[in-house]
Amino acid sequence: MLLQAYDFAYLFKQHRCTLQIGGQDQWGNIVMGIELGRKLHDADLAGLTFPLVTKSDGGKFGKSEAGNVWLDAARTSPFEFFQFWRNVADADVGRFLGYFTFLPMEQVRELAAAEGAAINASKVTLAYEVTKLVHGEDEAVKARDAAGKAFGAGHDVTGEAIPSAPLDRAELDAGLGLLSLLIKAGFCQSNGEARRLVQGGGVRLHEEKITDPIRAVTEADVVDGYILVRAGKKRLFRFDVAAG
Repeated sequence: MLLQAYDFAYLFKQHRCTLQIGGQDQWGNIVMGIELGRKLHDADLAGLTFPLVTKSDGGKFGKSEAGNVWLDAARTSPFEFFQFWRNVADADVGRFLGYFTFLPMEQVRELAAAEGAAINASKVTLAYEVTKLVHGEDEAVKARDAAGKAFGAGHDVTGEAIPSAPLDRAELDAGLGLLSLLIKAGFCQSNGEARRLVQGGGVRLHEEKITDPIRAVTEADVVDGYILVRAGKKRLFRFDVAAG
């Protein structure tokens, strides 16, 4: 709290910043900064906080929360960004359409009132509208179409919008570990996290469920020139393996 308070005082001293804005969980830090700025610099500072945007499970949106996304396409691809919004809880659809899109509220209420399988169309609309705002219409269309193909009847995962990366065949020849592959795909940050994901039954190579965390990924796992890794029902990553 003291370091965050000093941050506010420093911003005033260096840049004449007099207002700090944040979520309501930052109220104490902001008030401390106001007091420190007054004592150090005789500054007249102010704070403004907003209610936190939370998900139906009580979790907040923030970079410290597991499973959240970045606006920067280099950190969260438009496809993954689209999928994040496509897979929100049913109870969150109406609020998020109201918060994060410019759709008329009459339309928002109609979309939020959908029930059963029909709510999925509302989620697609939410995902498309938010992705369009952040990444532009072209990327939103690509992400929507790629998701429709990847998770539809054809399971086409070859589109350019699908998250992908090249994989050196030499790594397969050396016996690439499954846990390392999950980290390469960005599904996990550590071997421990990857092991738990595998043991929980959430990992598939193509359509094969993998439950052995020490399994090696080899040439036999290459199908049509790529290896498709799935985590859960809606996350996937394609490794393109060059012909040997």
